[in-house]
Amino acid sequence: MTLAIHPEAAERVRELVANTMAKVSTQGKQPQVAAPAYQPEYYVAGRIAEKDVIGGIVRTQTDRFGNEVGRALGDDEGEVHLHGDAHETFARACDVIWKQKSVRHAISIQTVRNLVFDWVCNAHRGSTTKSVVEFVLGKCEELIDEWEVILPIAGLHVEAPFAIGRVGFKDLSKAECAQFRQASLSREGANLSVLERLHDKLERDYQGKATARVTLQAEREFAIEQAFGQSELALAALRLVSIGAFAPERPTIMDLVGREHVPSSAYLLIRSGAFVGPSKSVQFAPDMTPFIVDVDMIQTTLPAMIGHWSRALKSGTTTKFEEDAFRSMLLYSRATTYRNISEKLIHIFAALESLLLRDDREPITAAAADRLAFAVGHDGPSRMGVAKNMREAYSMRSKYVHHGAEPSADSSDLAILEQFLVNVSQFYINLSEPLRNHQDRVQYIDWLEARKYE
Repeated sequence: MTLAIHPEAAERVRELVANTMAKVSTQGKQPQVAAPAYQPEYYVAGRIAEKDVIGGIVRTQTDRFGNEVGRALGDDEGEVHLHGDAHETFARACDVIWKQKSVRHAISIQTVRNLVFDWVCNAHRGSTTKSVVEFVLGKCEELIDEWEVILPIAGLHVEAPFAIGRVGFKDLSKAECAQFRQASLSREGANLSVLERLHDKLERDYQGKATARVTLQAEREFAIEQAFGQSELALAALRLVSIGAFAPERPTIMDLVGREHVPSSAYLLIRSGAFVGPSKSVQFAPDMTPFIVDVDMIQTTLPAMIGHWSRALKSGTTTKFEEDAFRSMLLYSRATTYRNISEKLIHIFAALESLLLRDDREPITAAAADRLAFAVGHDGPSRMGVAKNMREAYSMRSKYVHHGAEPSADSSDLAILEQFLVNVSQFYINLSEPLRNHQDRVQYIDWLEARKYE
């Protein structure tokens, strides 16, 4: 893959890097913050290049929010530091390169930063004759390859392969694990004993388990970032038809491994001074069962209920409304992973507000309730019922947020919540046509408002 950068952007990068080079420090000074301004905390992380284990270590400084604020290279000759204005111009140069279309679709911003800093260090030492743009793009092209990223999924059983957007779902089969093992062990110079142990662990932990698959041509870190992002959205769409989307008191435990909401407890059980019990246990409830996607669901339910989300995810975001809709759908899907009714309601109303309100000044119980009614209801009585039901559910949410009062589990409250979940699920299913026809949220809201006069 050949990467390109616009000539004007390349010139801007050269200007910014020249400005950075003029401000490079070899004294290791920390950025100064005048009192009584807030002094951020700094956390140091080290990076050692794969082919440069011996030599200088790059230290990246971030503030308490994880934003990079400085970089330094230490070696036998001294240290190169970028702080304050020097780091700001360095960061702007990196952004100009990364925002080029061919770059941002294949390379992570972190890789661009690492490569630009490598060039700055080499230029400071006088050990490179290449321009920064030539150096960075050349290194980026070397890093691009075809990657398949496989992410194990907890709480999901797949009877047959299927896809949502650009993400394929299927079990990690015994044949695949054997193929991976054979390919690893046949590499020249492979450490066979270490690889055998790694593949034993792979098979023990993940063989037969559901996985999400993303294949793309890119740099390694970018491929991993994209795989996680796309898989999270695909799983969010799949949760729209799971038990947690329809039952107020039931959770959907399906999630990427390591992110699933399965509570655990740790304890020490002592009898007559001797330890007799386990120190940690997972607290599975009887109804926390895996979500099973069978052949009938793949052929009928998924295309009918979330086919529009799959198509939109496959084509990528092209409008502001699609971006807002994906964000809202992801937030709503997180509600399905909670057993606690109040937490479900908080996430659901945040998701609805993000699509149904023009701004934070509009009253949700009036504006959003009416808009949800016209998005879901098909006639006057049904729309009145949707609006009334949403106001009742919002009242339960407000009692918890403002007064700490948990919704009761009696039949009347559960009936209200069950109907509310049905209405909200239908809202996301009915977004098929709006995703195709509207460019932004305001245009969608205007369309809903106009339906009052049809």
